Order: sequence, then structure tokens, then C-alpha cells
Amino acid sequence: MRNEPRQVSRRAALGMFGAATATAAAAPWLRPNPARAADDPGVQLVDDGSTVTLSNGILSFTVTKATAQIRTMQLIGSTNGNEAFNLVSGTGGQGYSTFDYYVGTTRFSKGLSGATYRVVSQSDDLVEMAMTGNDPANLPFYIEVHMALERGRPGLYCYMIFGYPPGMPDGLTVQQLRYAFAAGDPSFTYFVIDDARGIQQRPSIDATRQWVTLQDTTYLLQDGSVWSKTRTSATSKATTTSS
Repeated sequence: MRNEPRQVSRRAALGMFGAATATAAAAPWLRPNPARAADDPGVQLVDDGSTVTLSNGILSFTVTKATAQIRTMQLIGSTNGNEAFNLVSGTGGQGYSTFDYYVGTTRFSKGLSGATYRVVSQSDDLVEMAMTGNDPANLPFYIEVHMALERGRPGLYCYMIFGYPPGMPDGLTVQQLRYAFAAGDPSFTYFVIDDARGIQQRPSIDATRQWVTLQDTTYLLQDGSVWSKTRTSATSKATTTSS
């Protein structure tokens, strides 16, 4: 593909950089043995036509080729008895791409669709695959979503490559380009941001249906605690004054 030089806003450039360096890691309590076991099959790829599954004896995930969506992800090497649990289960649970952009004054929010699939490299130690979107009828830019799994690693690697195809529309303004993971109850019930705030419990889906919006992505729960997407302070209490 031959790229055409164009000006890119700072925000768009940061969005592309963030998307290209994204890494999705599995649970940190898994500690695989670095020594190769006699029955270790290495990284396995199973092609089921519309989907493909990668597994390494520790982590397994299944991807839809046309959209790069991850429908199932399991810690098959877990020692906690939850090998059958799908980490991206629940309503709307999945790994997915999302691209927000404008063409002129018209806003679009889309994900990858109609992608072509290929295996970039395949060995017992590493399998990498790519889903490519290069149809201007679907998206106004070129996109590759890469996913890779290594032997003995409890996480997958995911990065995206964007390009300017010939005929890309003028007036294209990129807001954000990302690959995200969503999981419904009860995939994750606790989280840690840093040592100062310690382990916290996230609100249940039922609690989120009853919260009050204070401002963008910041909410007041019924118990008086405040939940924010970007600056979580779930243990702090909101205060009110009256005159």
C-alpha cells in the first residue's frame, strides 16, 4: 500500500499511537513454568472458517475474522478452578474495535467489518494473525488489527496499523481509534488502580442502573459513593450542603 502524506492533528496522532501500542494481558496471578514441558504443544491455531482460535495451554481466545471481535477468552491454565469461564461473557461482552471520526461535519462511530484475514507468522513459539480493512465503503482509512500469542505467556498482544489509502476523503478528523474489552457481570468484581487506593469493588450492573450522573462518566451511587471512569474514588462519600 502506498500512503499519501497528509496532515494529522495531534489528537489523531496520539489516538493512533495509543491504538498501535495497546496490549491486553490476562490475569497476573498466572505464573507459567518457563521450562518447556514434554507434552507442551506450543501455540495452536484452529481455523473454523468464520472464526479462528489461538491457545497456548494457558490462555485461549476465539476471534471473528471479519470483525476482529473476540467472543470468548478463557484462562485455561488457571489454578482457581475457573477454566471454563469466559472472561468476556455477559451482555455485550467482547473484545472489539471502535473508531470515532468526522467526515466534514458528519460524525461516524464504527468498528472493523468485512475484513480479510491472514496468518502473519506461525510456529510453536508464536502465532500472529491480522485482520485487514481496506474498503472505503466501510471505513475511510486503511486498518490492520494484529493479534499474537506466545508460548508460555498468560496474555495476548494486540496492536493496530492505520494508513491513508488513495482517495481518502478530505475533511477527515479522527477522534479516537481503539481496541477495547467489555465484560458483563460477573467477570470482574474487584480492581486495583494503585497502592494508595488499594483493592476496590466495582459497582454491579444493578447499581449502575440506579446511579445519578454528576458529570461526564462520573456517577453518584445510592450508598453515597462516587464512581468515575477516569478517576475512580468509589470509597469516598459525596457531601451536600443546603442553605
